[in-house]
Amino acid sequence: MFPLAYSAGPNTILCASTGMGFGFKKTLPLIAGINTSLFFYSLLVGFFMQTIMRVFPPILEYLKYAGALYIFWLAWKFFKPGLKDRKDKNLQNPPGFWKGFIISALNPKLITALFIMFSQFLPYGDNKGEFIFTLTGITILLSIGAHFLYTLAGKVFQALLQKYENLQRYIFSGMLFLVGIWMLL
Repeated sequence: MFPLAYSAGPNTILCASTGMGFGFKKTLPLIAGINTSLFFYSLLVGFFMQTIMRVFPPILEYLKYAGALYIFWLAWKFFKPGLKDRKDKNLQNPPGFWKGFIISALNPKLITALFIMFSQFLPYGDNKGEFIFTLTGITILLSIGAHFLYTLAGKVFQALLQKYENLQRYIFSGMLFLVGIWMLL
């Protein structure tokens, strides 16, 4: 799970960009939302993976398209002119808990990783509950560490790239756009 948690994706890119634009402290609600969604998905997949796939097999396909659309929307928001020029009040505030929750909930990379993790490591038998909570806890710790790191990196790069705000917007919106395309493949 380490490479998946620390690789670039919608959650980490949003944390870096929010850290760059608003600072570490104002990014904490976003990180809380992302990891709350991860927590619930992890428990859901851990306890009900086989049932979900049997009852509603196309769920991963639907989540893939919904997630890609949301990522394209975020990329467009990043691409728009800098915060100083924006009139939209929603774009002058950092993304909060619910935006973090939604982006994580629509992230097929995260959902796929959880299905893979639990299919590989979940033991058969009656003692699955303790193991599911342990895997969930480890996954949350990895995720929070990655989001803190990306947020701090965004804040550090903000000082370096302050005069290159347009470049930063193009880079982050381009990265999100590429993630959206990758999600559709």
